[in-house]
Amino acid sequence: MFNNKIDFPQTNVDYAKLIESFRAHDKSNAGILNRAQYKKLLKDMKLYRAEDFATITYNGVKDPSKPGITFDMARIICEASAPNQSKKSKLNSLIYFRGVDDDQDGKINSDQFTKIAALVDKQLSKSEIANIFNSCMPDEDQKVSYSNVARKLFGLLVWGEEDPYSMKLSNYSPVSQACLLI
Repeated sequence: MFNNKIDFPQTNVDYAKLIESFRAHDKSNAGILNRAQYKKLLKDMKLYRAEDFATITYNGVKDPSKPGITFDMARIICEASAPNQSKKSKLNSLIYFRGVDDDQDGKINSDQFTKIAALVDKQLSKSEIANIFNSCMPDEDQKVSYSNVARKLFGLLVWGEEDPYSMKLSNYSPVSQACLLI
């Protein structure tokens, strides 16, 4: 016999609260939140950790062609940041890296790396962060690639050089195949 039960991964995200909060902060009913509205959403979801977290995650998922972030992107951040999710996930590596890579060249400098490292592990000292950065093999401009950051800071298995901008974030979300109607 067929088993009709579908098992969805546990995410500890209160989707009803997420939908309700997103709608409450989307004053123009455009389905998009600006930076200030997004910060309020994070606070409602009890995910607001620091200004850097809000800024980096917002920049990491924002589509440059839109004036803010969509519900789907807010959902992905909430799933990636849920208490039971590892901070060292592929999804977080992509969001954080994109969030600090201002020129979108797939490489970040030491200051940008330090911001990511502080989000991944608050216990890291400045010297530990510097050692990890140096293990990422900085180029002549003292920049490191996404692939090396994913390997060394996030402990991910990465083959060759990956382009963080060609990867679709929803593919790495714990419930990427689920559809939430708002």
